[in-house]
Amino acid sequence: MQSEQTRYITIFLLSILLALAAVLAGCTPADPTSEPTPEAAFMDPALLPVNQEPTPAPLDLPVLVGVYPAGTLQNVVAEVAAMDAWLGAPTITIVGTFLDLETSPESIVAELDSAWDNGYVPFVNLAAGTDLVPRTAADIANGVVDNDIRAWARAFLEYSDNGEKRAMIAPMQEANGTWTTYGLDPENYKLAFYRIQSIFAEEGVQRDWIMWVFAPNGWSEDGHEFERYYPGDLFVDAIGFSAYNFGACPVWADENDWDTFDEIYRPYLDRMVEMAPTKPIILAEIGSVEEFGDREKWLQEVLTGVLQYPNVRGWVYFNRAESASTLQCVPKTDYRVYKPDLDTGSETFKGLVTQPPYGHWALTDPEMMGIMFNPIGGHFQDIGEVSLLSGQASSWYADFVNRAFEAGVMDECRQTVIDLASGAQDIVVGEFCPADPVSRAEAAVFLERGLHGAAYTPPAASGLVFEDVASSYWAAAWIEAAYADGMVAECSSAPFNYCPESLVTQAQMAVSLLRARHGADYTPPPAAETIFRDVPASHWAAAWIEQLALQGITGGCQAGYFCPDEPVTRAEMAAFLVRTFALP
Repeated sequence: MQSEQTRYITIFLLSILLALAAVLAGCTPADPTSEPTPEAAFMDPALLPVNQEPTPAPLDLPVLVGVYPAGTLQNVVAEVAAMDAWLGAPTITIVGTFLDLETSPESIVAELDSAWDNGYVPFVNLAAGTDLVPRTAADIANGVVDNDIRAWARAFLEYSDNGEKRAMIAPMQEANGTWTTYGLDPENYKLAFYRIQSIFAEEGVQRDWIMWVFAPNGWSEDGHEFERYYPGDLFVDAIGFSAYNFGACPVWADENDWDTFDEIYRPYLDRMVEMAPTKPIILAEIGSVEEFGDREKWLQEVLTGVLQYPNVRGWVYFNRAESASTLQCVPKTDYRVYKPDLDTGSETFKGLVTQPPYGHWALTDPEMMGIMFNPIGGHFQDIGEVSLLSGQASSWYADFVNRAFEAGVMDECRQTVIDLASGAQDIVVGEFCPADPVSRAEAAVFLERGLHGAAYTPPAASGLVFEDVASSYWAAAWIEAAYADGMVAECSSAPFNYCPESLVTQAQMAVSLLRARHGADYTPPPAAETIFRDVPASHWAAAWIEQLALQGITGGCQAGYFCPDEPVTRAEMAAFLVRTFALP
């Protein structure tokens, strides 16, 4: 046991002496940003096995079109079919409707069936309360309407037919607005959102049967910006917002004073992308009146403007005429771009939505279940895994993190329990902390689990191996086991310490990983000094580092550089473990 460690320390001390000699000679460490010397012949980083792994590319997906017809789908879904016919080809994928948590189960099933059975995906704005019977976010969060939520979930189960039919649901839409009875209460809104999801799950509704949409209003009063209401990436499948051009009345404003794309869409789109960059955006309600302005110009501007955002995957247009006081001098506001009574509509709208990148998915198309209703099965709130529907490429480490976690080799860095009021199960939210550095104690645990499996429990610690690792230390047994397996070494010989709280470096991890893969007696071939510009052959771990790269476990910290003295992050650790131990 001592002979192996003596060799390791001797190499380490020699490296220190060589570094000291270089400093005395006037040399400085290589600058990773500097150009390589002309005589250096370094391997093309693309030739490293790890850099030959295919990187998932962004998907080329259409922008989907949705509409709200004049009333409930049970009564007017034929309007949508007529609009599709007017457009000249199947164009509309989504139809919107407005229901309540206390809607009767019969009406829920009938409304959802009216969409799906006619070839459309239902987008449900799921409100709560009326002026006569107000329901606050606190009421919902505290279980006042639990029986109604359970009835809703059971109705959805009946409609869904074991997942054959799906739906998009936006609980408590526009909750950051003053006009809802459940509004202006961000903390209870989030608790209510969690509670609805929890009860649906308890009733047997599978996660991928519903696309859960966060659908606030775009505009809000100060202090009620929609970011304050966001439930978090683990609970939301798509994001969107409501924004309308209510027009200008010439009694009090210039006729050109319409709400433009740059005023009512761009600022909120920018904020949504920043808030949840991995989520698809489906604008929950959009529309414009036609009085006192050039709506054709507005449609051209908005329906092309949203295409500037790659995450935008669709929108639902409010194709209704309704009496309202929105325009002070017009008693009726007409948002319709298609008028079924006349079978005519906006040619600008028609010309835009029937051409790419706008597109259509039929319910039987493989994209419907394979992409639209295929939420990413992540485990951590802070990983930000990319939804397939967003069309964006995922982060380099998300898959490694999930695989390391599912194999039982790594776990969360911390947990938060969301305490739901009695009547619903509490929710445990984990975080992975991908950028956090790994300590030498943590590294011992991860390596032992990778080598022996998730169910492995090391023998009890003696506390006699390292002077700074008592048997009572939380990772003592893991450290002693990893040392016995030859995967880790001491940090000093006099005293014989492990330095469990110190951070493990990239160079140290190179040695540990190769010994884990090939055994404690493994010795790599001499370094060729042709892979990493910052790892000369004189570096104490050069041979280990080059072999780690040649065996496809690392590609370095950047092209041509390894950063041997930098600490290993938890994200990097996940990638190392997956590659070293071939975790599924």
